[in-house]
Amino acid sequence: MKNITLIIISLFLTGFYFKSGNKTIMLNSKSFNGNSYVLMTFEKNSMNFEVKKRKNVNDDFYMNANFFTPSGKEIGEVIINGKKINKKVSFGGYFYSNGGQGHVSLYKRPSNVKFCVQTKFVGIVNGKINKRVTRYGLNKNGAYRTLIGETKKGDIILIHSNNLSLVSMDEICEFGIEKGMINGILFDGGSSVDIGLNSTDVNYSFKSLPSVIKKMIGTPEPPIYIIGNFKN
Repeated sequence: MKNITLIIISLFLTGFYFKSGNKTIMLNSKSFNGNSYVLMTFEKNSMNFEVKKRKNVNDDFYMNANFFTPSGKEIGEVIINGKKINKKVSFGGYFYSNGGQGHVSLYKRPSNVKFCVQTKFVGIVNGKINKRVTRYGLNKNGAYRTLIGETKKGDIILIHSNNLSLVSMDEICEFGIEKGMINGILFDGGSSVDIGLNSTDVNYSFKSLPSVIKKMIGTPEPPIYIIGNFKN
């Protein structure tokens, strides 16, 4: 595994630091403005990113992506292995790759990509909070939220609010900017948050609502995931 930096920050973790080969992992206790977050930073070119219809326990990393309808139909563009699975919606942002390094783009994407998912919520634009999105309606309320973005160096940063830390879009975007995000987009939060990281050094997962409860109340599982695997 080459040039990989992974940082996981959680209010309830005991801090420690260790190395395994070229892979650096840090787990530390931290909060930001009274809220608890988990932060993962993947150095540029350290991970191959794809998009799949479901997560797999054999993948190193997964996170839920597109918002979806009550029946479980994804909202926004989805491209898997070069095939368009679902059409675009107006505005919004994209996470895309050609099977290697992932990228975040706002409002449009390159014409030819192998993997792509879309969200309607752009949270950070050129290092500043996008108030046109964050200041309206339910976006101001506290909820489990996910934010994925890119730094000036091209590193990919993922943040999600942790445990019972329910945050607004403004709050999670402030933390993203603090950690170096230049452009950041928000995928489905609330009961849909489903994130995991599996490696020889650390196994981490966070699911805001267990599957058994979702079945009981008739809430679908996320239909689309961003998947990552560390480069050898």
